[in-house]
Amino acid sequence: FQLWNLPVKERKLQGCTEIYAHSYELCRYLKDNFYDSLGNKKLPAELLTNFMVLDGLMAADGSINSNYMGVGISRSFTNKSRNLISQLITMIGQAGFMGKIHKRIHNNNNVSWSISWVEYKNQKQRFYGRDENFIYLKIRKIEEKEYTNMVYNIDVDIDHNYHANGIVV
Repeated sequence: FQLWNLPVKERKLQGCTEIYAHSYELCRYLKDNFYDSLGNKKLPAELLTNFMVLDGLMAADGSINSNYMGVGISRSFTNKSRNLISQLITMIGQAGFMGKIHKRIHNNNNVSWSISWVEYKNQKQRFYGRDENFIYLKIRKIEEKEYTNMVYNIDVDIDHNYHANGIVV
């Protein structure tokens, strides 16, 4: 509230005190910068490298298992905005973690999205190497699978690599 010089008000509620402030300018700023044209949540580009933002989101809508299968910390975050989840998968990828996105359709047909990842105690389990541009992941195994449907290959000029969801393929 100090950033916008807003007068703070307090209201006593059952078992707590609510602290709040009102500002049309702040509402416009939040709407313009934290929502897309369809009203879905998003992060402004300048916040995508600020991992304190991820900490704040986790504190609000995240869950943590501090001893996930004895190998590390499992984290998950759920939201209705697919845009926000896509941005977060890129953020955690930049931090060196591989995340999974899950779609859930609720009984009332509302959709929510979750992202989950594991922060391993032993960093060697996390990634193989890193330079200023990339994080290199180990290939755990290569296996053949029977598949009868169409398979598509995207071929790109020069180096035959492309970028998909924060990963060079």
